Amino acid sequence: DGVVRLFHLLPNDREITVKLLGAPNTFAATELLQRLPLLINMATTREAWIGLVPTDFYLEWLEKHPVALMELAKNISGAFCVSSLNERRAGAPLEQWVSSVLLSYAEYFGQPSPDGTVIEYALSQQSIAQSIGAVRRTVSQVIEKWQRAGWLSKTGSCYVIHQIQALERIAGPLRYCLCYHIGMPLDRLTMEDSNAVPFVE
Repeated sequence: DGVVRLFHLLPNDREITVKLLGAPNTFAATELLQRLPLLINMATTREAWIGLVPTDFYLEWLEKHPVALMELAKNISGAFCVSSLNERRAGAPLEQWVSSVLLSYAEYFGQPSPDGTVIEYALSQQSIAQSIGAVRRTVSQVIEKWQRAGWLSKTGSCYVIHQIQALERIAGPLRYCLCYHIGMPLDRLTMEDSNAVPFVE
């Protein structure tokens, strides 16, 4: 149960959030199969139930249960599909980054209300900036612009998205670049941006 945030630490106490893993899920399977230490930082966004399985026991169990091994392979490939989309954020405009973060938290913590979607998770401009490796001032300018447009507001520590379609348009192909959980429909990762359709030379 819960949501786990995967992130990399950058210089000057900055971070880059690369994925939000919702329940049900597995994590560190890639490192486990290669017998490597963790290659990424992890933190729960709030209280969560997490089970720890000894490496040798799990590998032995997978060898005896090929169906489970195949399901694990599907899960790892699904997570990598999301990671592949996430890599496109590198050259994306700041507004796309900020909208993708807000929409991702709304995916797991959003609750419908008469005014829109309430993100029932404490997000600050500083935490949003930190999660995308930006500075607070530039994120503040984006959020204030959306607040003036009536797309976004804040009640206490929770953001309220009033015009979720507007943020989805801005996020574009990055709409689903952070969230992943087992059973998530991956067809929504298909790129609608015709200028970004992959090709092989």
